[in-house]
Amino acid sequence: MSSEELLNNAISRAVADLPFGLMLYTPDGTVRYTNRCARELLGLPAGSSCNLAEVFGSIPLGPASGSVRLGVGAVSPDKERWVGFRATPPAEASPEACHALVFEDLVENTPSRRGRDRFLQLDSVARTVPALAHEIKNPLASIYSVVEVLLEDPSGSRHEAEYRLILGEIQRLRRVIDRYGELEESWLESTPSELSETLRGFESLLEARARHRGIRLRYVGESPLLAPLREGLLSTVVKNLLDNAIDAGRRGGLIEYGGWLRSSCFELRVTDDGEGMSQGVLARATEPFFTTKATGTGLGLALVQRIVERSGGSVSLWSQPGHGTEVLIRQPLPESGC
Repeated sequence: MSSEELLNNAISRAVADLPFGLMLYTPDGTVRYTNRCARELLGLPAGSSCNLAEVFGSIPLGPASGSVRLGVGAVSPDKERWVGFRATPPAEASPEACHALVFEDLVENTPSRRGRDRFLQLDSVARTVPALAHEIKNPLASIYSVVEVLLEDPSGSRHEAEYRLILGEIQRLRRVIDRYGELEESWLESTPSELSETLRGFESLLEARARHRGIRLRYVGESPLLAPLREGLLSTVVKNLLDNAIDAGRRGGLIEYGGWLRSSCFELRVTDDGEGMSQGVLARATEPFFTTKATGTGLGLALVQRIVERSGGSVSLWSQPGHGTEVLIRQPLPESGC
């Protein structure tokens, strides 16, 4: 076999295995070639012939791109199919010269595209937040120093309580920023620590907010709870989940949450009996910047998922309109699985 024949065979095999449909057709619509993916998308048996107009309804003869619906019966006996296509004319006009049409199934590829887009969005958030946290810490440090100076001034003694309140709030903001600045790090620790008091502490921390909405908050997890997790990032995760549950709660409702060690895994569960989510909203709940709240940022669940999945854990959501929502986090611990 000559080198030219070997090259042609290699090209033919490569074209046959392309991950998108490829058709070559003449100006009258006679299809001269279809690769494997094209036959699968169109439901054509190997070796069969067809006319382009029978499938696409029209014959693009110039440079063109777009999408088209292939109706029931055209390529499949039980469903319609949307495909995106791009048509390219031959370099030289001739009755026998073949036009090329490449296409792919838009519906089947939508989940993978959404997954890719979501990953890029979340990666952008994770890269931006630590840098933003660093920028915010600098002016906070300046404000803290100014307030300390005001406290030392005798003439400002009548405002001492207010100044100390400001200092306390600045310290709280620093702790929050430090936690968000750690998003690129694992929340797993090398040694376990007692975490039930940290988790239980959210009962009192969020009591006033929950009570204002007529909601009860109850810790139902293990105590004591020894787990190798970073307390700061665990607090970030729990705070975001409980904030969401309170926002979605109904007056007279109950939010239960807790942490457990089960089968060498750490489990964190937050359950509310609030308004719940539709399947459409649930499917997008962890998508960065997606929110149904008038004043929401759409980052809470996205950041939770980022923290957990970065360490090999998983976040599962269950929800039903009128029946509340449950979030379950499962984190395999070092040298174990779940």
